[in-house]
Order: sequence, then structure tokens, then C-alpha cells
Amino acid sequence: MAAAHARCQLETADFERILQFERNILQAVVFGENTQNILDRICGLAEALRPGATAAVLLLDEPAQSLSVRAMGQMSATEVARLNAVRPGPGVAECRNLLCGEASGFDLIQERSTACQYLCRFARESGYASCWSAAVKTTRQQAIGAFSLFSAEAKSPEPIHLLLLDIAAAIVGIVIEREEDEAARLRQSAEIHRLAFFDPLTRLPNRRLLADRLQHVLAASARHPAQSAVLFLDLDNFKLLNDSLGHEAGDEFLIEAARRLEDCVREIDTVARMGGDEFVVMLESLGSEVHKAAAAAEAVAEKIRQALAAPYQLRGAEHHSSVSIGICLFGGQDATVDEILKRADAAMYQAKRNGRNAVRFYDPAIQAALEARVLMEADLRLALAAGQFELHYQPQVSMSGRITGAEVLLRWHHPQRGLVSPTEFIPVAEETGLIHAVGDWVLEAALSQLAAWQAKQAKPAAMPLQLAINVSTRQLRRPDFVDAVRAALAKSGCNPEGVTLELTESLVMEELETAVSVMQALKQTGLRFAMDDFGTGYSSLAWLTRLPLDELKIDQSFVRELGAGGTAALIVQTIIGMARNLGLRVIAEGVESEAQRSFLQLHGCRNFQGYLFSRPLPCAEFEQRLAELS
Repeated sequence: MAAAHARCQLETADFERILQFERNILQAVVFGENTQNILDRICGLAEALRPGATAAVLLLDEPAQSLSVRAMGQMSATEVARLNAVRPGPGVAECRNLLCGEASGFDLIQERSTACQYLCRFARESGYASCWSAAVKTTRQQAIGAFSLFSAEAKSPEPIHLLLLDIAAAIVGIVIEREEDEAARLRQSAEIHRLAFFDPLTRLPNRRLLADRLQHVLAASARHPAQSAVLFLDLDNFKLLNDSLGHEAGDEFLIEAARRLEDCVREIDTVARMGGDEFVVMLESLGSEVHKAAAAAEAVAEKIRQALAAPYQLRGAEHHSSVSIGICLFGGQDATVDEILKRADAAMYQAKRNGRNAVRFYDPAIQAALEARVLMEADLRLALAAGQFELHYQPQVSMSGRITGAEVLLRWHHPQRGLVSPTEFIPVAEETGLIHAVGDWVLEAALSQLAAWQAKQAKPAAMPLQLAINVSTRQLRRPDFVDAVRAALAKSGCNPEGVTLELTESLVMEELETAVSVMQALKQTGLRFAMDDFGTGYSSLAWLTRLPLDELKIDQSFVRELGAGGTAALIVQTIIGMARNLGLRVIAEGVESEAQRSFLQLHGCRNFQGYLFSRPLPCAEFEQRLAELS
């Protein structure tokens, strides 16, 4: 209303001057001139419209609870410093009162109104006789500052001056708000960029940014041949740290590890976090000669290994760590980004398999084996549903040659590859967790077959036919393993006394308490337990007495060495004697010659298994052999 009233009172010449002022400023705004230039121009043009006056743009500094000079015309540095020192009162609210109070339009020094007394005090101390001010507001009508004219002449503003104050303050508000919006947009854009390309915990580049930089290096090396390297890092035993000291300590560890990694490389190199405890270091431009590039990459890897091995102080405790590192050299267009990362990852896993805390270079043969394992995993998932598994039975015989039992062995008839060896697919099943489903199928199929054979017996035997079924590490660790075995026994309806579960010696020693608990629970069902591959581990007589065993199996490696003049004969005799003293049945596996059987039988072994007697047989052939030899 004040601006409209002032416009009505203006003479034509003054109105034209105001319009020209407005056009000049708005033109600068439309053409995107920077904020400071626009504010300086407003002050300069306003002073031209009010000769002898000094213009200033004052903005509210809420943290400091004061006004500060953002732009000024002819004001001296001393006056700027004095004005910046003005403190309107004890709180920001009083600053806003200053800008929005009753006398927000103008004030004479002599009037000293409450709203403008602080600016008036500055004006008086600076030798000015009047101070005209208009509040600078946002489009939301929030006061953020003031546009002021200070003059040595004590007089009230004319209509042209009132309009000048209102227009200048309005445009300042628009310009400042635009600047703040742009700053907020840039901050938001920077935050979006940070979230998209950087790890939030360590502030390192993430997988996405690493891939982008790696792609640039590949493109550059295609134009100017040079070797670079990717180092794939996995912090050893990080899960143990998380479990023992907590996730906050784990985060502190990762942040410190990231800092150490950055200290180990050049500025042109990239350190990225892939997630969890995995990091990647990309070393650029290592030269054109492969052997020199490999030496340089290995030197950096060793530097990293030593840096990460230094103690960490976490939650008042000293923690030690190590790292497994895989290295892949690359240059030109010989591979894609994904292929390079996969190769470095494969090398890292090789370092882990070789005892951790090691550095390994990518080997194509290793990668080919890994890819074959991936394909095998996919095929394994289909094998159960497709009925590609079959059980074979290798007879176990007594001294007289009578079949007393059999070991159940799994066979996989692959539609393209034919018969796949268990040594190939069982480790893959173990690593992927598929061993649970495979193990359940083996257990149910074997018990169902045993129940069928038991049903055919004319009368119960004093020693039922024994089926030996192998149990893996993963199965033993399974929380519901005991329930799964009980359920399979109940479903099959077989006599549990004919079932022997075989546990390897190494498995029992690794999971002793679990093994004892599982064995004791299942012994109550009536089934039996055998320790497979006995003699290859580190079990002691004390541990053996804790285990509810029924049988020891002499490992075939000792049987194979009988007669070779080494210690195998002594070990075999010791095992047989130990089994006799503990009241355990003993069986020798891998018997392939009469000489081996004679030696075993001479020293007290009464049960045998091996190719001397029979290879593993399909069900129908085993039944035929059983009828012939039982």
C-alpha cells in the first residue's frame, strides 16, 4: 500500500527515474548476473537517486544474532566494521523486531523509535543525521535483513525515496532467496552425488565410482598402452571382530583401515570400498612393461599388508588384523571392468585359501576353475528336482567274505557331462549350502532302501545289514540335524540298528562339543557311529573315550602303504589294538590286494572294504552280490 501510494504522488520525471532503476536491476537478475554484483548495483543506483546518501544491504546473521553488511555503496571500511559490530539485543527475535517493527519504513535520528534505535545509534556515531530503512523479506514474508539509506541531511523521505526503499528491498529479497535456493540445490546435488558415488562410512569411492574410473583408465590405456593394476582386498577375520567387540568397533576399524589404505597410494590412484570388509585399490600407469608393473603392484600390496597389520586401538583394546590381497594387471582393451574385478577377486580368494595374510596374482587357470564351479552350482540346484542323483553301495565284508554292510556313496549322472565325481561336486555343495538338501535326499533314500531290504529278510539277523552314511561338516553344524535324522528314520520305518553314521576324524576334532552332543542324542534312537579316515587327524585316547563310537575305519592311505617299509604298518597295528581295547569294531577301507588283507587279518582286523572285494555298485547289482555272498 505504501509503495502504491508513493507511486501516485510521484511526478512524471521521478516516476521515470524509478522505472529506470527497476529495469536496470531486473535486467541484471534476468540475465543471471551473480548476486554480489546485483546487490552492489542496487546500492550504487540508489545512491544516484538520493545524492549525498550512503546505501547498504544488511542481512540477518542468526548464529551471531546480528546484522552484517552484505553490500554497500560509498560506505568506508571503518563504517562497515562499525555497522557489523551492531548487536540489536540478546536474541534473534529483537533483530527481527528491528526489521519489522512499527517504524520499519523510515526513521529520523531525533525520533529514536524502539524498532530502529540500533541502526540510529550507528548512524549517529558515524555522523549521519537520518537513516531510512525497509525490511528485506522472503516470499514467505520472513524478515532476513534491511535495505538502508544513511544521509547527513536530517529530513523525512519523499515519495520517490519511499518507493526506492520498497523496490530495492523487494529485489534484494528475491535475489538473496534465489541465492539461498541455489545454494540449497547445490548442497542437495552434492549430497546426492556423495550418496551415489561414495561410501557413507569411510567416505571412499564406492563400487559405482570405481567402475567409472576403471572404465576411463581402460579407455586411456587403449590409446596409450600402459599397465595398471587392481588390488582386491579382504580383511581377514572381520566377522570375529564384529562379534566380539560390536558393530561400532567394527565401523571404527573400517574407517581407520580406509585411512591407512589412502596413505599407501599416490594421489592418482583410487581406494574404494566395495562393501563389508572388502576394498579395492586401483593403481594407474605402472609402465608399459608387464614385469615392472607386476613388481610395482606387489610392492604396494606388501606396503598395504604391513600398514594394515599395525595394531588398532578399538574401545580401549588393542586389535590386530591381516589382509588377503588379489592382484590383476590390465592394459588396453583386453578385458571389461567386470572381468578385471572378477579376476582380482579370484586371486584374493586364492590368497585366502593359502592361509590368509597373503598376496596372490590372478591366474587364468584359477578363474576357469571358479567359472566351472559356478556352472556346477547351477546344475546342482537342478539335479535333485531332475532325479539325476543315484546311490551306489560298496560292500563291506567279513573275514569269510560275507557281506555285512555297505557304505552309501552318492553318484551324479549329469545329462551332458556324464558321471560326475563326488570329489568335484561335494565341495561345491558344502560351500554353497546345497549339502543340506543333498544330504537330506541321501539320508531319506538310503533309509528307505535299507527298510526295503530289512523287510525282505526271512528272520531278523543277529547283526543287521549295516548301511554307512557319511555326514559332512555343514550337516553336523545344522541346528536341526538331530530332528532331521529322527524324522527320516520315522518316515522310512527301518530298524535304526542297521544305520551307521560316519564322521571324519578331522570333523569330530573341529566340532568336538557339537559332535558329542549330536552323537549322544542320536544314539538314543539306536543307530551307530563310525569314525571315518581314522589316523589322519590328531585325536587322542582321551577324546575317543568321550565319543559314543561303535566303529573305527582305518584310512585307506595307511592301507595303501602296507608293505612299503614305512610307518603305515605300525600305525595300522596301533589302531587295531586301540579299537580292541575300547571295544570298538574296526574296518579297513581301500583294501585292494590279498597281501593287504592278509596283513590286516593277521593283526586282528576282521572287516574290510575295497576294490579287492567290489567296486561301488548300483542298487540292483548290490542286491545280486548280496544274494551271492550273504
